[in-house]
Amino acid sequence: MGIDLLALGWLAACSGGSSATVPAASPTKKWDFTLEHLGAAPRDGYYADQVPAIGDDGTIYAGGGTGLYAIRPDGTEKWHFDSPGQVANVPVHFALIDDVGNIWFDITRNDTGGVARVGPDGRGGEVGSIAPVTQLGSAYDGTVFMATASSMLQLSIARENPEVMWRGYATGIAFTSDGGIVFTRAGDILSSADKQHSVKWNHKIIDGGCGAPVVGADGTIYLPRKGAMDAFTPDAKRIWTFDLSDRATSPSIGDDGTLYFGSDDGVIYALSSSGQLKWKVAAGGIRTSPALTSNGEIIFGSVDHNLYALDSFGKLRWRFTAGGQVFSPTVAADGTIYFQSADGKLYAIQDLAQNGGLSGQWPKYGAGMRNSARSAH
Repeated sequence: MGIDLLALGWLAACSGGSSATVPAASPTKKWDFTLEHLGAAPRDGYYADQVPAIGDDGTIYAGGGTGLYAIRPDGTEKWHFDSPGQVANVPVHFALIDDVGNIWFDITRNDTGGVARVGPDGRGGEVGSIAPVTQLGSAYDGTVFMATASSMLQLSIARENPEVMWRGYATGIAFTSDGGIVFTRAGDILSSADKQHSVKWNHKIIDGGCGAPVVGADGTIYLPRKGAMDAFTPDAKRIWTFDLSDRATSPSIGDDGTLYFGSDDGVIYALSSSGQLKWKVAAGGIRTSPALTSNGEIIFGSVDHNLYALDSFGKLRWRFTAGGQVFSPTVAADGTIYFQSADGKLYAIQDLAQNGGLSGQWPKYGAGMRNSARSAH
């Protein structure tokens, strides 16, 4: 059950603990765009994250209930690519822009799924249909990967059929600055591959329940899972574990190495790169990753229908209320904040201050505005 912030006030624990009331300040909505309304989420349930991608020209690519939308920065539709047979109330979750400007997105049809690829003009088609996609990403050599729920991680390049690379249910991908790949599979195995895509090692996570890994600028691998956040060296040696009472979200990493992530325990955490708690803030169920900006804001969505912004000390700067659970936000170069909500809309809001756009070693879910899942180069 989410915390009623208006009734209880803003609850923060900054090491010793402190509190502050919710301010009245709220950013201005520039526009919202209906992507197709979703069915009501079950009580205590939630949809998988939806994260828009932003092109170099400012075009926003966001998944709806029947395919992918391209939306101009002024909120008008550029084009819509229809995905026939998309399962009702299972929208497109992932949008990825590759190095040559193609946009890739997932499709889901009952127990099958795959990926489609379109150009900036909205023309293209389905590349492969195997199983529901769990993440998309693009390695530093330009190769596009998709993790799927069909017990395999696949390589998708400019060909009709994807090439199977590794077997094992894949749940997340991150690309390292040396051209390698870190990925999770089967829910309890963390793996690494070199830039030739050959697996170097597999490490079994005893407690399992692994989410999508992220990689810091120094090569440290951070792995969210049920009941903990773990840190590993590039050769799979565990550095530290931070215990939690529930499942952690995929973290974002600030310029100074601070990790920011949420949990189903209703708290957003800030940890030092050495795994020490800097502060924690209660804000209802947090099931998505925050976005980090140049002016130090930590912007995150909650199941309580709010988007929140904290400063680097965990103090609330503002909140914005949407019509449903708020998914992982992104921030354009001009500072506009974009996010999708379970009410089936894409929102564009103007920050209260000049935020400077995204900043950090891994500033949001998918790392950058293109959702490439690449660590800092």
